[in-house]
Amino acid sequence: MSGVTSEWLADLPEIYRDIFQAFPAFNPQHRAGDGVAFQSLYSMLSDKYTLTEIREACEQLSKGGAVEIRNGIFAHPTEM
Repeated sequence: MSGVTSEWLADLPEIYRDIFQAFPAFNPQHRAGDGVAFQSLYSMLSDKYTLTEIREACEQLSKGGAVEIRNGIFAHPTEM
């Protein structure tokens, strides 16, 4: 991918946008590579998604290179 564009973001499924928007709530100085546990993401997004949906969305983001999953429970956004 050559870069994130507004069109790319607009086409993302809502759950992916919600996950990315949740990261700064845990650390306002959040940088690429700073991880958040699936359970923590769930605590922010439980009104819209189940823990399983969040985990599966993070796994899909990992397959696309946008997130790295560490220790089986932490989602770490990449520089992408």
